[in-house]
Amino acid sequence: MPCFSSGVRELRQGEQTIVLTTDGLLEFGDRPFERPAAFAAAIGTSAVLGDNLQAMLDHAHASGARDSATVIAWRATCNEQGLMPTD
Repeated sequence: MPCFSSGVRELRQGEQTIVLTTDGLLEFGDRPFERPAAFAAAIGTSAVLGDNLQAMLDHAHASGARDSATVIAWRATCNEQGLMPTD
C-alpha cells in the first residue's frame, strides 16, 4: 500500500515492497510515477527489483529530469498474520 507518512507500520502477511525515494523520481516531465498506482505498477512484482528501479531511473534521465533522484528499496516476506486493528 503506497503511503506518504512516518511512524511504525506492521507488515501484512505475504511479500511487501518498501520503497523510499526523493521527489526527483516523482516530479519530472509528465510525472509518470507521481500517482501511487502508476508507481506500484512500475515497481512491479519481478523478482529483480533492481531492474525495475533502474528502468524508472533511466526513464527519468531520458525524459530530461533535472533533479537528482535517490531510491532505497527492498522486499520482505512476512509469514505471520498481522494483528487486525481494533475499533
